[in-house]
Amino acid sequence: MVSKNENYTNLDLDLFYTHFSNKIVPNYNTDPTKIIYDNLEGYSISKGASFQINKSFYIPLNISLGGTYLDVYTINEGEKNIELFTPSFSGVFSIGYEWPLNKIKLDYTGRIMGPMQLPTYEEEFARDEISPWYTLQHLKVEKRFTNKISAYLGVRNLFNFTQESPLVDPETGSNAATNESWQAGFSPNFDTAYVYGPTRGRRYIIGVSWKW
Repeated sequence: MVSKNENYTNLDLDLFYTHFSNKIVPNYNTDPTKIIYDNLEGYSISKGASFQINKSFYIPLNISLGGTYLDVYTINEGEKNIELFTPSFSGVFSIGYEWPLNKIKLDYTGRIMGPMQLPTYEEEFARDEISPWYTLQHLKVEKRFTNKISAYLGVRNLFNFTQESPLVDPETGSNAATNESWQAGFSPNFDTAYVYGPTRGRRYIIGVSWKW
């Protein structure tokens, strides 16, 4: 929210460390048709740091910036495993500006996602085991007509970023060795777990807001 006639800066900094002496862990590899849960033979660590900066100016401009660094892993039977889908860094930002006389407000927001560990698959269906850096950014312009009614235009996912298909082996097929055949989506290797980013591209929005 834009603050008017104020000039200030807020800074928050957090450090955290959590040691899990016990944890329920899923096993997806022993039997592809089952998820086997068991207690952790070891421990799990979650540690990191986060910051948040908010800056407001005398003019109706507000800027916010935040970020989190994470290091999450599990030691199980002496082996270190990095937690899946946990980005090493994630950040958010927002810029808001308002033209009070025209009752128009502009909001530019976004987030940045760092690399994260991804599931591994057999060589035939191999995918990257580390996700790339990516950013999602959004733009919105709002016009206020009264204290209760406003209209807005916007763009979501401004740079049209999408990940590759999250589906593993979704096609029809057969296995000559086992004389097995399957329809699309029923392969023994079919998996939907490879999701680390958006699958929808740029979108345009238009709407009316009415507050009761």
